[in-house]
Amino acid sequence: MKHVSQPGLFQKLAGLLVFLFTLSHPSPAQPKIITIDTLTGVPSETLPFHRPFFLKLLTRKDNPVAISLFDHKRNKTLDETIIERTQERIVIYDADGNPKTVSRPKNYNPRRIPEDYFFIRKEGEKAYLYINFRDNVALQPSTQYTIAIYYKAHPDAPKVFRYLHKADSLPATSLKARALLIRKAVDEYNKIAEKSKKGSVYFGMTRLSYPDSAKLVTASGTDFESSGVVKSSFKWIPVAGNPGSLTTYDSGIIDVKALADYHQKNVKPLFKADSTLKKTLDSAVQVSRRTSFHSSSRPLLDTLGWLFLNYDTLSASKLRDMFTHDNNRVLRTLEQLKSLIGQTHDDILGGLRPLLCEFCVNTNKSNLDGRIKNIEETVADLNRVRLLNQLLVLQKTTLADLDRQLTQLLTDLAFNRAVLKKMVDNQTKINKAIADNGSFMTTDFTGGDTYIFNFETRTKHSLVPDFGLVSDFPLGRAATIY
Repeated sequence: MKHVSQPGLFQKLAGLLVFLFTLSHPSPAQPKIITIDTLTGVPSETLPFHRPFFLKLLTRKDNPVAISLFDHKRNKTLDETIIERTQERIVIYDADGNPKTVSRPKNYNPRRIPEDYFFIRKEGEKAYLYINFRDNVALQPSTQYTIAIYYKAHPDAPKVFRYLHKADSLPATSLKARALLIRKAVDEYNKIAEKSKKGSVYFGMTRLSYPDSAKLVTASGTDFESSGVVKSSFKWIPVAGNPGSLTTYDSGIIDVKALADYHQKNVKPLFKADSTLKKTLDSAVQVSRRTSFHSSSRPLLDTLGWLFLNYDTLSASKLRDMFTHDNNRVLRTLEQLKSLIGQTHDDILGGLRPLLCEFCVNTNKSNLDGRIKNIEETVADLNRVRLLNQLLVLQKTTLADLDRQLTQLLTDLAFNRAVLKKMVDNQTKINKAIADNGSFMTTDFTGGDTYIFNFETRTKHSLVPDFGLVSDFPLGRAATIY
């Protein structure tokens, strides 16, 4: 009889140990998700410090550039915390040996949350930001926090660079005119800065100081850099009043120069390419107008319409089935083409409106995507007519001339659409170059705290010795720290 070996004592003990370990260490649960209320900006509950969790909040659809975590000092506000952590009080002695307390700046770097600890998730039509608090971004107990979420450039940022580009396009000798446009660029910059929630370098944009227009007009040529930016030593003598009173502007001038230099290096080449593309499109539209339709096309279009409506053998053909559903649109396209003969139709060729557009308003020139859509709609209508013409060309040999004209018009429209597509791509590059400038970074804020208000919950996180007297004595903000 074959002997069947039984598990040894060691295997039995190992299995028992695994079983006991499983009982005492259940599989970890999914981290808790705490939602930020969209109206109040307050978390749905106290932020836990003793276990990982996700913070979920409604956000923009674009990914944040970075997220910083600020822990407040005691019961101080965020601004008070920043001031205290960026300024150091020290004692110095004057020439007579008397002590004097002064402030000096010191470095403060808030905690950065690693990029792989946050992500955007789309839920329906809304986008939510999830921040994973675990490991090295775990929170401390009894602490108030502010979370700064940094995004790329404000949508109005291109306005600043349009003024800088206008300034740069002026002759090098027009220093005052350049400076006035730079003044407008600074005004736009400051408008964006005012819209930001905090006027601090930690939270994006700060206001720039720059002489006003009246001061720039009365300045001398030696007060300007070659770019038109005023020098940091700029002085202005008022036209009226005491000519000996001088005002010196140094604050912010260096930042304005840095902004102008950034435009010169990163944005100007893209603006130049954009200008070239616009000239190419304007030229193409002129060529399209000359080569599309002429007066001899009208009888051809009349013939095509007549054939489509009256040729008897078409009643049961595939041609009739093909065009019945949009018969009216085909005829309207034919009528519109006849009405355009001998007229300037740059708006259609440049995509400012589609071919079939009786009462609509022209699309804005800057709406490149809208112009591309208009051209595509025009091309679709022309292709219907061209297909009809190709199917009937054998019935009337004169329609071959119309086919050549339609083919040329469609070719011209395709070229114009391709230029508009290049303009869209270039605009994307311009916006990216501007967005990459950290000066325009915008910030959203949220926050919460890890204060424990419930006695039972507090005691679970307390170490209680087995001797002496233990008491919960309130400390800290609103007597909530124990």
